[in-house]
Amino acid sequence: MLYKWKLGMITWVVHRVSGVLTALALILYIWVLSHFYSPAGPDRAMEVLKSPLFKWLSIGLLGVIIYHAMNGVRILLVDFGLEARYHKVLFWVLMGAGILIFLFGAYPFWLHALKA
Repeated sequence: MLYKWKLGMITWVVHRVSGVLTALALILYIWVLSHFYSPAGPDRAMEVLKSPLFKWLSIGLLGVIIYHAMNGVRILLVDFGLEARYHKVLFWVLMGAGILIFLFGAYPFWLHALKA
């Protein structure tokens, strides 16, 4: 059976992927921070944290978390009684708000990432 990839199905898949990516990023951050407990660890950890790759991954993580949060709000509102016919409009309104939040929140990251 083939599924029709409409907005609801796409948001469902991307929501699951963003949750997994957030969990993986959390594991990565914990791994980096765990290096602060050894004598030479802070220097190695700071090298990783200052690397351009890690800075760009942080910007990507911000986007993933904002998407996951905004879509979670949409799901919550639909589950608590907002008529399902409005879920598409609500999705685009929340994604617009998410883009604004991302641009405002990512600006400091971009400043530091571009210095590298």
